Amino acid sequence: DAYEWLGNVSVRFWMRKSNIDDKLIVLLLDPFTKKTKVLKSDFDGWQSPVVKPGSGIGPADEYLDWGIDPLTTIIFQRQGANTAYSPDKKLAFFPHKDGYDVLYDLEKSEELARINIPKWGELPKWSTTGEYLSIIASLPNTSQDSLKKDLYLLSHDGKSLKRLTYLSEQFDRVSIKQSAWSPDGTKIAFWVNTNVPVTEEHEIPYELAVVDVTTGNITNYCIPYYTYFDSRREIMPVVMEQVWSPDSRQLVVTSRTPAK
Repeated sequence: DAYEWLGNVSVRFWMRKSNIDDKLIVLLLDPFTKKTKVLKSDFDGWQSPVVKPGSGIGPADEYLDWGIDPLTTIIFQRQGANTAYSPDKKLAFFPHKDGYDVLYDLEKSEELARINIPKWGELPKWSTTGEYLSIIASLPNTSQDSLKKDLYLLSHDGKSLKRLTYLSEQFDRVSIKQSAWSPDGTKIAFWVNTNVPVTEEHEIPYELAVVDVTTGNITNYCIPYYTYFDSRREIMPVVMEQVWSPDSRQLVVTSRTPAK
């Protein structure tokens, strides 16, 4: 159904035994040795990506933005689709139906921590070193419609959740999209918009930014990328993911300018 790289030596697949089987298997493949391993995905209290269903993906719906597209991915409502596994495959981070996130030790089969993040946060990403997990979130008691987003870092033991960026204190509206850790674990590249339109049928300009994980300093490279609103939601026309060079010194990104 879908796949993604997990670290540099394995690929994660979401699979089903048949088209009529609702149970999702999360399979780990080492493409070099061809060995496979089934990862745990049936966590107690796991929150489905669909929080509140409506008649379609639109204003009546509420769903988790953990990197799974509800319009194009048939696994969207299946377990394991919105679980972030650490690069060493020892930890799992997943949303709980009671409104908090869980950091889970896969080797000991026990919870390490329960993390209170408004609306479970968005797009959790493990650093390539496994030291931190980044997640996009709003401050507590912030309206979901205010679009005041920032990047936060959760330590691998779950004992520390710290705020990395303070963009929402400098701008009235902040939207952050796809992010990517540098291979050396010192930087995060992300797309950011600080003037999100609130009306439909508008193009939304994002710019490429990189934050230093140690200092919190942000560099905006003013490389544009545009999404747009249709009558139901914000649309991302092409792949937004940033690709780092192995030495963490260069980035390859998709840039798009509005059609004239």
